[in-house]
Order: sequence, then structure tokens, then C-alpha cells
Amino acid sequence: MLKLTLDTNCIIDVDEQREGSEAVMALATAHAEGRVDLALVCSGAHERQKDGGYLQSFSLFTDRLEALGFPPLPVLPAIAYWDISFWGHGIRPDEAMKTREGLIFKAMFPNVAPDWPTYAAAKGVKQNDTSSTHFSKWKNRLCDVQAFWAHDYAKRDIFVTRDIEFQRLTRHPEFADAHILPPLQVASLIG
Repeated sequence: MLKLTLDTNCIIDVDEQREGSEAVMALATAHAEGRVDLALVCSGAHERQKDGGYLQSFSLFTDRLEALGFPPLPVLPAIAYWDISFWGHGIRPDEAMKTREGLIFKAMFPNVAPDWPTYAAAKGVKQNDTSSTHFSKWKNRLCDVQAFWAHDYAKRDIFVTRDIEFQRLTRHPEFADAHILPPLQVASLIG
């Protein structure tokens, strides 16, 4: 069975009824019918919401998915980060996991520091200023990295996203075999 991983942008597309949202829901239906194994990434719960805030609990994330019409889907854990991850919904990484995460970050965002203290210093922002626009941008990038890391760690088949930032991975020799496709293309593949 084909194992698909939905990027957070797919959830946003459904929420805002953007182009491709029908394809995302077709994938959800295929999962409910047992034709594909569709999963979400835990890091999606950590991303900034359209109102500019962040979800205060993981259950609000799953409630939102249910309200949007998604069937119950497995959620792939990502690397846990203090004050970013929800307790009980992350992996304590070993050195190999952190190295792989760093490789993904560098491939996706080659000109961005992968850790907040270095990024904050480069932007002239205090390290404890987690309410700044700079922190939000850095955290969003980290969540993108975590999304693909979770997919990669779980050894899934296709990462489903419309976000072109992920295409940089396919140009990196370490991820040359990665299948990163938009929802419309994946929906047409499964019929």
C-alpha cells in the first residue's frame, strides 16, 4: 500500500478552500477506503495559524482536522523541541537523527542558520524574543524541516505538498530518490 505524508500546507489548503483542496480530500477519502496509507506530521500542530497565533494543545490540532472533514489519520512524530513541540508528541533524538535533520535544513534553507540562537544573532534579535517576526519565520522553516524529517524517518513513499521549498531536497544527492509531489498529481496517481 502506498504510504503518503501530507504537508501542513495541504491542511491549510482545505481550510481555506484553495486550489488543490479537493485533491487533498480525495487522498483522505482513499485513506478511509483503505486504498492508501495517509499520515500527517506532528509538526503541523506547531505552525502559526491563519489568525497569527499558535495552537495551545495538540487536541486543538486534531479537533481542527475533524472539523475540516479529515478521517482519523496517523500522526508521524517529529523531533521534540522545548517550547515548540507538544508534550508526548515528539521524539528525543539521537545524534544520527539530529545530523539528518541538519542535512534536511541545509538542503532546504542553505542560507538560514538551523538553530534559533545563531539565527537571532544574525538578525540582531534577542534570543529570548520568541514573539518576533524573525522567530516566526525561523520556526516555520523548522516545522517544514521537521515535516520532511518525520516522513523520511518513517520511510514513507510520497511527501505531498504544494510548497516549492521542498523541491530543493530532490536536487540534493542525499535526497535524490525522494518523491515530493503536489496533491493533484498524487490524487491522479491513485485514481
